[in-house]
Amino acid sequence: MKSHLWKDFRIRFVFVVGLPTPNETDVYHFDGVTVNLGRKASELSKLYESSRWIAAKKLSDESGKFNDMLVGSFHDTYFNLTSKMILSYRWAATFCKGQTPLYLFVDDDYALLPENTIRLVRSLNASVSRSTVGGFVHYTSVVARPSKEKFDLKWSISVNEYPWDYYPPYFYGIGYLLGSDIVSDASVAMAFTQSIRIDDSFLGIVLSRLNRTLTNMKEFSLDESIPENKSCLVIIDIDIAGDVINWKTGDIMNY
Repeated sequence: MKSHLWKDFRIRFVFVVGLPTPNETDVYHFDGVTVNLGRKASELSKLYESSRWIAAKKLSDESGKFNDMLVGSFHDTYFNLTSKMILSYRWAATFCKGQTPLYLFVDDDYALLPENTIRLVRSLNASVSRSTVGGFVHYTSVVARPSKEKFDLKWSISVNEYPWDYYPPYFYGIGYLLGSDIVSDASVAMAFTQSIRIDDSFLGIVLSRLNRTLTNMKEFSLDESIPENKSCLVIIDIDIAGDVINWKTGDIMNY
């Protein structure tokens, strides 16, 4: 991220990744659930077999150079996103709680809009920022179950894994804002909560157990048909970010 776009605003970035995956596949089996991600992962795995550990070495070098990378001891796959989340929260709660009142979590396929992010953070009441729980809320979600088809939806969960029919409200994973007290409490609660593969839903379960109410914030909305939402968004799909923001000046163009 271009440091000059943040001006006098104090912010630190941490990129969380796992290890290169050996013998990667598209087909996964979980307690009666069979999922095909359809990415031709096995072909890519063979193609990059010889360069996998070169990539791992590059990760290590980049981490040492910029000191902004957290590398977990798990394979970096779609179904290890919950492991990545747990690592992120525990690390932040352990090493960063006294350094910042707020954390902004963003998917790697979204980009931050600096000016709007600064405006949002500065608009929050400092006295309650450490207990902030905000994002784009998915209020009602039926749990996807295994079907009679050959492959199930990638969000499918068996009754043994999660016996209830609905998830508690949760944030769409594109991005959300949490206060440091929330992250600290959640990092502990995660250790006493049955993990499920769907990371967004898992966080919703954890926050529900902590009796936290999720606040719907238009700054994280996926409904871009509303002009008010578009003008204040703090995150944007990385595929169109270059057409929306001038990365030299930070100016947001017609969108």
